[in-house]
Amino acid sequence: MNGIAIFAVELKCNTSGQNYEDAIKQYKNERDCTTRLLKEKVGVFAAIAMDLNEVYFCTKLVGNDSFFNPFNIGYEFGKGNPHNDQSGISVSYMWKDIWTKDKILSLIERFIYIKTKERKNSDTGKVRRTKELIFPHFHQLRAVGKVMNDVILNRSSCNYLIEHSAGSGKTETISWLAHILSMVHDVRNNVFDTVLVITDRIVVDRQLQEAIMGMEHKSGQVKVMDDKCDSNDLAIALRGNTKILLC
Repeated sequence: MNGIAIFAVELKCNTSGQNYEDAIKQYKNERDCTTRLLKEKVGVFAAIAMDLNEVYFCTKLVGNDSFFNPFNIGYEFGKGNPHNDQSGISVSYMWKDIWTKDKILSLIERFIYIKTKERKNSDTGKVRRTKELIFPHFHQLRAVGKVMNDVILNRSSCNYLIEHSAGSGKTETISWLAHILSMVHDVRNNVFDTVLVITDRIVVDRQLQEAIMGMEHKSGQVKVMDDKCDSNDLAIALRGNTKILLC
């Protein structure tokens, strides 16, 4: 994009005897992850390993410890991709949808962000902060996109249920959805005055606070109703101009 590399791809052809696993091995064993192209936070957003059937991505290459996440559509309630009867290439959605100009701009503007993690050393008590680049899985991108597009069409007249299995990134999905719904508008006004995020699980609540506050936003747009707040504080916040409220 404008001369800057934003994705790196190791593309393998199954008919020649290689697949995405060979691509992952190359990234881990044969590619220098300290080069400008592949270095975390200054190089590409994601290193992608793919063949004709499956796609995997990694946002932090660290040799053998590199972890690759699936970026597949899913097939019959399982992993992988459905067979493409037209082209015979199951991963054609990558260049037909993901690598289009509009989708790439949307990824950069709305989805990709740097997440700060805090870890406390049990022996010393010191808190160590690390930063991690967050890139959406396909199911997250699809879920947020479906809701957003339907809201643009039907405004606030519909209800939606998004299902997530354990450990599949529901915190990020909620965070992306909250930010995007707070900005969805017609030719005149925003569809929603305020997006209210409510949870009854303390751990999830803290994760959501970190994720939503970690995404780029203008000062005063996001307010967290923490343990010090009561219903009166919530009422005041709802009457204000805050775009996203967490409680």
